[in-house]
Amino acid sequence: HNILAVREMANVAREAGVPLQVSHLIFVGRRTWKTVDDTIAEVERHKNDGVDIAFDTFPYTCGNTTIRVIFPAWAQTGLEGLLDSSDGWAKLRDGFQPLKTFIADSVQLMWAVKPELSHLEGKFFGEIADELKLDPVDAYLTVTRESGTRARVLNHLYSGDDFGDEHALQEAMKHPLNLFEMDTILTSHGHHNPASFGTYPRILGHYVREMKLLTLEDAVHKATGMAAKRMRLGARGLVREGYAADLVIFNPETIGCAADSRTPTTAPAGIEHVLVNGTAVVADSKWCGDGVMAGEWIGRG
Repeated sequence: HNILAVREMANVAREAGVPLQVSHLIFVGRRTWKTVDDTIAEVERHKNDGVDIAFDTFPYTCGNTTIRVIFPAWAQTGLEGLLDSSDGWAKLRDGFQPLKTFIADSVQLMWAVKPELSHLEGKFFGEIADELKLDPVDAYLTVTRESGTRARVLNHLYSGDDFGDEHALQEAMKHPLNLFEMDTILTSHGHHNPASFGTYPRILGHYVREMKLLTLEDAVHKATGMAAKRMRLGARGLVREGYAADLVIFNPETIGCAADSRTPTTAPAGIEHVLVNGTAVVADSKWCGDGVMAGEWIGRG
């Protein structure tokens, strides 16, 4: 279905005559990882056929989303009622049995909505099930119901795992049609996505310096100029006269971030200065304070 999804989107883009950004090219669950080469080949086929197509990735094998995301299509409308009904609960529970191991081991609660459930945030649903003395599927359904279906989760096994199997992720990351982005929901409450704190430092430190998956120049271009051009942001993404002075000064020998799903708010290292629209927001590796309001709305140039 990864290949079919890309094909469907590309055909729509071709007929409509519009650019297509596949956001994001991720492979959820181990059974999908083996499709990476064929899926990228499908993207290339449409590119060669005249479709303005590209894709993006983030450098983690987990991603944030809502707790509703794995519910089947038939349950999305009226989900609250199904959870309040014994028959609906039973039907949902039966349907989730094939996903029981995934839910227990690979779905992590980020935000429970209800303060009385906040002690469960940051835990995987296998751990939550043990604490609530429930089956993992029942624990998932319970948190869904108690949060009003609004809870956020961090799903794992995105294009790889935490044990070094990242073939799918790395093949997508290094491809010329890929650019980098930070897919996070950053709020003041709950357990965070490590990508909020470590995306670009991790790319530059781990994948460039340590793994040599990309050159430093290619990685910087994918995160800046290529991204700005792809999103049609005028006067952004390059160090050029007349462009906005959005600058990050970092040490390529030390830049990195150890943030992970258990300790997501770990601060990055190696970033010395950050300027937004020419105004310093980080100076000498220190945050300049909440009073600095340098950002501005930007639209397609």
